[in-house]
Order: sequence, then C-alpha cells, then structure tokens
Amino acid sequence: MSVTVDANVLVFASNAADPTFRPARTLVERLAAGPELVYLFWPAVTGYLRIVTHPAFCRGP
Repeated sequence: MSVTVDANVLVFASNAADPTFRPARTLVERLAAGPELVYLFWPAVTGYLRIVTHPAFCRGP
C-alpha cells in the first residue's frame, strides 16, 4: 500500500502547541516506520516549508 501526506498533516505534526499535534505526529511517525510507501509531492513539501519557516508560525521550535 502507498500513501501521500498533505502539507497540513506535516504542519500539525510540527507544532506542539496545536491541538491536533499528537494525532498528526503519531500518524507521521507510524508512516515513517513503514511498511507503507510514503509519497511526498513537491506542492506539499514546499507548502510545508513555506508555512513552518514563517516567523509567525510558532513561538519556538
């Protein structure tokens, strides 16, 4: 089976202050552990980077 991850899931998994952090982080960790083949499409990756590198994204890492 293969899956793709939307930029929103990656953003939620990166911000511990977000209420959806834990489920998103759990999903990303489970997918990273396999055995599913995970596709990250360029629009999702660049969207994620554009959001999380913005100074207003979160107060700290």
